[in-house]
Amino acid sequence: MSTETEPSRVPAVTGEDLPDLEVVKRVAVEIAMAAQEIQAVSARVSSVLSQGLLTSTVLRSPRTGLKAQSSLLQTVTNGRGLGYALTGTVEKLGGLTGQESLARLVAVTSLRLRIEAVARLHPELAEDETLRHLITAVRSDKDLETVRALRRLIKSRGIQKALTNIAPIFTELLAIRALLDENPLNDESGWSIATGRPVHEETLFGVTERMVCSWDVGDGHATRCDLDKETVAGLGTEISVTTLMRNIALVGNTGRILIQEIEGTRYVISAPGMQVGLPRNDSPQDLVGAWRNTLMNESPYTRSVAKAIEDFGIPDGAEILFMGHSEGGAVVMNIAQDPAFNRRFKITHVISVGAPVDLKTPPSDSFVATITNQHDLIPSLDGQGPGSPFHLHPDWYVVDYVGTHDFPACHNAWRYLEDLEYNLPEARKHIDENLTAYRGGITRMQAYRLWDKVQEPDGFPFLTVATAPRTTTGGTVELPLRSYDGSSALAYFAADQAAVLKLLEGTGLRPAVMPWAGAIVGLLSRTHRESSIGPFAEVGLAILVHDPWQPRPILVWADLMKRPHHRRSGAHVIDVAVSSDTAEVSGREIWGHRTFTTEIDFQLGKGRLAVAVPDLLELSGKLGPWVPGPEADLVLYSQREGETLRSLVDVKGSTRLHPSHQVRLSVGSSPNPMAGRLRDLGLAGARPFMVLSVPRQQTRLGAGVPVSVRKGG
Repeated sequence: MSTETEPSRVPAVTGEDLPDLEVVKRVAVEIAMAAQEIQAVSARVSSVLSQGLLTSTVLRSPRTGLKAQSSLLQTVTNGRGLGYALTGTVEKLGGLTGQESLARLVAVTSLRLRIEAVARLHPELAEDETLRHLITAVRSDKDLETVRALRRLIKSRGIQKALTNIAPIFTELLAIRALLDENPLNDESGWSIATGRPVHEETLFGVTERMVCSWDVGDGHATRCDLDKETVAGLGTEISVTTLMRNIALVGNTGRILIQEIEGTRYVISAPGMQVGLPRNDSPQDLVGAWRNTLMNESPYTRSVAKAIEDFGIPDGAEILFMGHSEGGAVVMNIAQDPAFNRRFKITHVISVGAPVDLKTPPSDSFVATITNQHDLIPSLDGQGPGSPFHLHPDWYVVDYVGTHDFPACHNAWRYLEDLEYNLPEARKHIDENLTAYRGGITRMQAYRLWDKVQEPDGFPFLTVATAPRTTTGGTVELPLRSYDGSSALAYFAADQAAVLKLLEGTGLRPAVMPWAGAIVGLLSRTHRESSIGPFAEVGLAILVHDPWQPRPILVWADLMKRPHHRRSGAHVIDVAVSSDTAEVSGREIWGHRTFTTEIDFQLGKGRLAVAVPDLLELSGKLGPWVPGPEADLVLYSQREGETLRSLVDVKGSTRLHPSHQVRLSVGSSPNPMAGRLRDLGLAGARPFMVLSVPRQQTRLGAGVPVSVRKGG
């Protein structure tokens, strides 16, 4: 491995091998250009055959005209002439019948020479019998034998090792197949690779860039986000190619980018690659986005980055350094070549790592560096692999090295960082010398989450409400409390009426009852995966109470069907176990609940409910089938400093009623008063007569409002 000091392609061989290699590549280019000329001749001959002028000649002079027509037709259909070289629809029909044109065969010869050139850098391609068999089958247009050879390669080495083995010649193999197979849709991609033109469709099936664009839609959007403490601690404080690569690896393929401000109105933008997951998601860093950024020059990703730059406040005329990995590398190249962007800012540096960018055209006065491992398939997706003889950008600093790592591991940002640190010292030194202007300290930085489309505010519209601060001994909280993502289960039990009346003494509230069962209590368990006071879980015990002003102990159910804002009956809260100190302080000081902090395990899914508070209670069992249930909104009554508070819990989520559940409550031996009250109510070992669950919900809990309750019921 050697590295030149001037912008160039970094060779993977040294010494006397290099001139011969360059000669082979130059010959491959000349043959490809010849193939293109032959194709042009075929097109002109086909045009003459299809024109009415030749037909009129035949009518005027049948003997001479028919002879000329026959001669031209033989020229474009005879294997000793141009082969089956009729262009247009007829050419596609010829491909379907397996007849090839001379132009295609000459182009394939150029591609075969390129494979031979790469084999000089990778002798294992010629020495490995299985690989040699595959290459021979491909260039001989033997489909069945190609499939068999590929299957043997994968079976003997696994898919990752197989891809690693063929990575250096992957582009040439695809182009040969595109030119020789019977699929007319991918012909143009084969020609583009063979002649060094931009590829406008993928090579296997011929999916066009227009179709890709129809999948990758959106105006692009960027929202500020925070990085965790570990990531921030690992970010570099000085600008170098390795610190920038480390920053990209730390931010990760998570749909985010990083913008840093350097002293002196200079800015650095780091763009990671494709997000792992579905081919299409809500982030522009997805598979269809990666294809679009390879084939085209703008996308939701580029528009999202532009909006992040606008939000960060980079002033006009500022100097910008772009660095990107994988899809991010293609994106920064696309932004760098945008004329409107260049009119506003001065793009001083563009560094692309492991990305398909050979056909991009950033400003000629920018320092451009590309870093690719020849075993990494991703940089070859634009049709310009290690074997490409077309030096499209002699002014770029191109580091194209032979790594020893398997694909896809060699494509990982951390692996490229490792290679820069330990295996590419000359390249690292040269790039760092060109980054001298960015040696100042970092004065400001911000991470941005990128989206395909403009994002609504979190929880919009249900949780987009006015808030007010409330001071507690644990800090300031905003009311209403908002839960953006949670789940809940509500179990109703028939309880001992005497015990219920005792718990309600002095409140002025009376229990709702069922004639055949007595008083009703509810055990509400919820997990809040994301809330305005952080994630926490809770388990609350409450007594169902009727209208404090117009007693209706039996007819309470009709009132419970009303919206909570119009409801008089509700649930009187007795105990609340929570897993968060903030939730404990808030519940006690704002609503007067008897709260305590403990561990809570809440599991709802796969037809089961499992709620456990260590040594205190366990509510678990199969939920069984379900039907749509009533809304899970609640009216809560609680006591704080001698007054009764009425609070509303608004819930957004689909409620499920489980009529044939197998849920049961067990009470532990904990000395906690809540355990004693559960036993006094007769709930130890009891089965609820009704269970409601809400797998996904959002909630709002407003501040309690004092109400005057008639004492004595």
